[in-house]
Parts: sequence; C-alpha cells; structure tokens
Amino acid sequence: MVDGLRGTTQRLWLRLDTAERARFVREQARGWEVLRHRMAPEVAARFRAYADQGRLEVAGAGLAAVADLGARARVALPGGRSVDADPVVDGTGPLTDVDATTVPLLAAMRRRRLLARDALGLGVACLPDGTVLDDQGLVVPDLHVVGPPRKGALWETTAVPEIRSQAADLAERLAGRHARQTVPA
Repeated sequence: MVDGLRGTTQRLWLRLDTAERARFVREQARGWEVLRHRMAPEVAARFRAYADQGRLEVAGAGLAAVADLGARARVALPGGRSVDADPVVDGTGPLTDVDATTVPLLAAMRRRRLLARDALGLGVACLPDGTVLDDQGLVVPDLHVVGPPRKGALWETTAVPEIRSQAADLAERLAGRHARQTVPA
C-alpha cells in the first residue's frame, strides 16, 4: 500500500513550504521512514531467529566509538555501555548534512561554495530536477545530483525506482542538450 503513494508523495512534498516540510520532518518523518522502508518478511524472520538464538543484539542508541580488537570490535554506545561484537552493522543511515560532511569531494565543493546544504539539512540544495544550487542559491552550471542528496527537494528519493528514474531523466536532459549543441548550422 505504501508503495502506491510514491507519485502522490512527491506531489504533496512539492506543494509544502519550508516550514511545513520542517514540521513533517520533525513530527512525522521517522514513522514514515519505518513504514516506507520496511524489510521483507523473510529477512525479518531471520533477524528474529538470530535474536532468539542470542546471535544478534539490536541497540538503537547510536555509536559513540568503535575499537578494532582484531577479529572482533568493541562498540561504545552512548551512556557508557560497550559491547564486544563480530560483526558490527551501523544502520544509522547516511550523514545528510553537507555542512558536516567528511567526504573529500563534498567538503571541497563546500569550501569552493559550489554547493550548500538544503534548508532542512536533508541533502544538497537543488531544484527538484537535481540541478545544484550554490551557497547563494544560484544554479551551478553542469552540476547535478541524483538520489539521496535530493531529499530536501524531493522527499522520496532514496529507493531504487526513484533513483533510476532520476538518472534516466538527467541522462535524457544531458543527451538532448548535447545533441542541440552539436547540430551543424
């Protein structure tokens, strides 16, 4: 049922102003994400079985630090608790605030003022078609984003169908522009 809302979700998001989007992110986004990105029942059953066998512990607290112990890792959780584990899966999701990024390319682009965080800190400031906006809100020629960095402009932009569609649209726009530029006069 949730998948059937994909197109509607985008249209609704585009109609919201920044204050309404911020309210949604603050009050409803987590619940929506849980419903929207649920795991397959078979995978959920396997997770439950691992937990029942004592092979899996889910700690919804975030990570304070991880220390390499060779074949295992010591995970420090907020609040002072630590767990020795093998393996460790950090499911906290990507860092969305480009002002805090440690990705060298993004950090360099921020320093050069070629991109900025969107108003909600969900990704890169851009138009709904992925055209990047600089730190003054001006279009950066020939710079585009696809997928999760568009989340502030298009809420539903993290699943494969949306990313595939964005990539195809961008490829079509760029190919069309290239064709117009290379047509002999």
